Formats: sequence, C-alpha cells, structure tokens
Amino acid sequence: MTRFDPATEDFVWLLRHVVSTQDILTSDVDLDTLEQVIDTAASFIGDRIAPINVASEEVGVSMVDGRVVTPPGWRAAWREWGEGGWAGLAMPADHGGQAMPFLAQAVVATMLGAADVAFAMVSASARGAASVLAAHGSDAQTGTCLPRLASGEWTATIVITEPQAGSDVGLIRTKAVPQADGSHALSGTKIFISGGDHDLSEQILHIVLARVEGAAPGVKGLTLFLVPSRHFDADGTLGDHNGVRASRIEEKMGLHGSATCVLDLEAAQGFQIGAEGQGLGALFVMMNELRLEVALSAVGLCAGATRHAEAYAQERLQGRDLSGKGPAAISGHPDVRRMLDIMAALTEGGRALILEAARLVDLDQHGETPDIRRDAADRLAWLLPICKAALSDNALDVTNHGIQIRGGHGYVRESGAEQFYRDARVLPIYEGANGIHAGALATRGLQKDGGSSARAFIDLMQADVDATAGEAAVQAIRACVEDGMAGFRATTEMLLTRAEQAEAVLLVSYDYITLAGRLALAWMWLRMAAADVPADDVLIGHKRRIAAFYALHYGPEMAMLVARIAAKMNDMNAGRAATATQPALV
Repeated sequence: MTRFDPATEDFVWLLRHVVSTQDILTSDVDLDTLEQVIDTAASFIGDRIAPINVASEEVGVSMVDGRVVTPPGWRAAWREWGEGGWAGLAMPADHGGQAMPFLAQAVVATMLGAADVAFAMVSASARGAASVLAAHGSDAQTGTCLPRLASGEWTATIVITEPQAGSDVGLIRTKAVPQADGSHALSGTKIFISGGDHDLSEQILHIVLARVEGAAPGVKGLTLFLVPSRHFDADGTLGDHNGVRASRIEEKMGLHGSATCVLDLEAAQGFQIGAEGQGLGALFVMMNELRLEVALSAVGLCAGATRHAEAYAQERLQGRDLSGKGPAAISGHPDVRRMLDIMAALTEGGRALILEAARLVDLDQHGETPDIRRDAADRLAWLLPICKAALSDNALDVTNHGIQIRGGHGYVRESGAEQFYRDARVLPIYEGANGIHAGALATRGLQKDGGSSARAFIDLMQADVDATAGEAAVQAIRACVEDGMAGFRATTEMLLTRAEQAEAVLLVSYDYITLAGRLALAWMWLRMAAADVPADDVLIGHKRRIAAFYALHYGPEMAMLVARIAAKMNDMNAGRAATATQPALV
C-alpha cells in the first residue's frame, strides 16, 4: 500500500489560486517553471527517495570500525540528489545554487519529508549551515564551503546540545581554546546530534556552539565555530581527520535512518563564525530555518499518513453501510469518515500555511523595498513558532488517526501505519520543544512590540473575512474565522495587560499557541474555500466541504481554548491572592 504522496496537484492548485506569488516570481521563474520543478522533484523523490524508506526503517544506521554507515541505498540517492541540483535549489547562483525561490524549496522539502523524514534531515541541516555561513561566515569560509554544500559534496550538522545543556544553552561547557594560528581547539561532549557522522560525504561541517576559554557564563559567553570533520585547504582539498568523532548512536523510537550521535570533540580545530560572544545570535539563522524545516517535514508526514489511511479505508470491507448493504468499505462509516476528514483538514490546511510562511521567507530575503523586507521579517518572526508548534502537534493527531482507522492492524508494525507516528513523535521535541516556543511567543514574542505582531496577524485575517462577505459557499468557515479572531484578540489583550504576571502567562502559553495555530489553519481554509477558480475546478468542492468540516470541528475548540485561558488566568490571580500570606516552602 502506497506511503508516498507528493501532493503535486494540491501544491500547484494552492500556488495558482491561494498563495500570492506576484511579488516573488519573475520572468525567469514563473508559475509554469515552478510547476515544472515540482513535477520533476515529485518524480525523482518518488523513484529514488521514497523506496529507501524501507531500509531506513528496517535496517537503520550502524557503526562499523568507529564510523557511521547509512542504510542501503542512501549513498547513491544522496549522490543523485546533489547531482540533480536539489541540494542547492534555493541557494544563490554565486554560491553554486539554482537560485530558485524558497517557495520551490519548501514544496520539495515537504515532498522529501513525505518520502523519508530521516533523509530529509540531512538536506535540511546542510541548507541551514549554508545560511548561517552566508550570513556570518568569513569570505574564506563561504568561498570554500558554500559551493560544496550546494552541490551535496559536503554536508553539515548543527551541534548544540550537551548532557547538562538542553533547552538551557547557557549551561554549555564545551571549551574553545585560542590557538596561535587564529583557530580554536574545541573540547567537550555533544549529544543528540542528527547526522553527527555518516558515509554520505567525505566532509561534514559541524556548526558548533562553544565557550571561549575565560568567556562570561551564560549565553553571553557563547561563540559559534565551524568544526570540519576533516581538515581542508582553501581549494577544498581534504586532509586528515579532525579531532571530532561519533562515540555512540542513540537507539530511538523512530527516524531509524537518521544517525543521532554522541559527538566527542578532542582539541578539534574550529574556526570562529561571526563575533566572539555572539554565537547564539548567529546560530538563530540556522535554528529558525530548521524550525521551519520541522513544519515542512510535519506536513509531509501528514500527507503520507493520510494517503496511506485513505487507501486502506477504501479497500477494507467491514460491516454494513447505513442502507444495510454490506460488507461495505470502512471509508463510508461515519466515524472513519470523521477521522479521514480530520486528517485532510490538518494536512491540507498545514500545506497552505507552510506556503504562506515560505512566501514570507522569499519577501524577507528578496523583497523589492526595505519596507517590504522588514514587514515580511516581522510577520515571519510571529508565524514561525506557530508553524513549528501547531504543525508538529497536528502531525501527531494525523498519524494517530492513521493507526486508529486500521484498528488492530494499525498497531502491527507490518501495516506501516505506526512508523508515521513514531517518526512524527520527535517533531514537537527537537529544534526547540513546543512548550519553549509557546512560552516565548506569549511573552517576548507578544510583548516586544506591544502586541503589534499579533494585531497584524489579526488584520491579515480580517482583510480576507471582509473580502468574502456575502459568499454563501464560505459562510461557515468565515464565521469560524471571525469568532476565532474575536477570541484571539481578547486573549491577546488579556496577556498584554497582565504581562507582569509571568507565571500565569506561561501557564496558559501552550493554550495560546494552540489557539493561534487553529486560527491560522481556519484562515487558510477560508482562503481555499473562497478561491477564485473555474466552474469545472476539480478540487474546489472538496476544499469547501473540508473547510465547513474544519469550522464545525475546530471552531468550538477555539472557543474552549479562549475560555480555558481566561479561567486559568483568573484562577492564578485568585490563588496568588489567597496564598500570599502563607510562608514559602523550603
């Protein structure tokens, strides 16, 4: 039963009828060109990447003679990925890339996630490293490294976490000792490093966060370094291995094809990226890209799980339909239909949202005026944590329903349904746990500009609500968005006026980001349902039916979240007042 769903038709439909592309596409790259790229990518990924998912899951990675060996088929697939220009699809031409819009990259990355998330992670890390080097690297670093990352000849990792330093990076101990030649010798142990070692490339560029000897404690003492797995000359000629090695591969719940390594740095030569003490700020370029990559992978996984479940539900005959005829396909049973509709609502809504985010990336990087770029950057900063948290959480809902639709067969590994869930389970955890993103959004994200980002988010939705007034076909989802906006606006103002009550705000922050995510998808469904399409459009009927379902299913949930946030905030206030005179427990 097929697992891979490139969703080519839906992506093209969204780009033609829903996502605004006029400020992004050019005479060199128009919609027809974009369609061609999408079709070619879908064929390549379906033919060469999707089949290796079996080896990723069943064989996984191993360590032989101290080096990580990837699953069968990976090395050939990675070589062809680079040779086809996919590794540098959206990288600038002067860095060796194809200079395509990030919109194209987002579509291809989502397809890659649908085929094999573990494989997609290698490509995502290389792109993230290229971005941080382009933004903060020296001329020597960019001149040598970027073309080789764009070609897939070299790969890269992000190296942050330590045994005592997870989300609290200020606890990092890895030490960087200055050397006479201007480099640093890095020593320490890093954990949970995705792709920390492998056999896909002769060179792995480790982007390492470390503390220069004698630097201040906390995040202000952190500096970013480029630590290659092998020494190299200015022309890219590789030398001996550097002092960095993988000492262990973690046994994980899912993503068996991804080597999650413990990395030991033993006086490894590293080269400073950016200014000393500014490592975290420089690294945010890469971290933000990887957080968006998590959202892309989440939507890709959802697409695969949804297609897998739909195919099974149409073939599986059990029981009778409501007319008494049987055995009937379970896809006709109301509760199974409910689950399939949930899967479609979250998958297709998420697909539209990631394209909106990708559009903002393009405008941020290539907008015609400073005002356009600044506005896009502000909107992207607000939307990014919502995309990461909401879409990764949605992936758990979607993949869980995929198991439930199969009943007992879904719980059996042979069905393949449970792999979707196991692979998805890490998405709310890595690249910043969703609870951390929620807390940051409800505090710094909301307060840094007095709430203007949240209000701008509401204004964008209000424009679409106003534009669809009187359209009978979209009234249910339009009312859902209107009601959701009212609740979100009230909740936002409550959090702003009570910003000094930090504990209460943090207590409701996950409800707040969940509300924002549900509202963002409702907005996308309004835009899809209201799309201006020809009368014979083959998708609009389905889009309007699922939009109405989303309104009925998630509209009440948004109202509940608004009520729950208010109840928690009020209870915290009452609780603090009642216990203010009690002695603190030691």
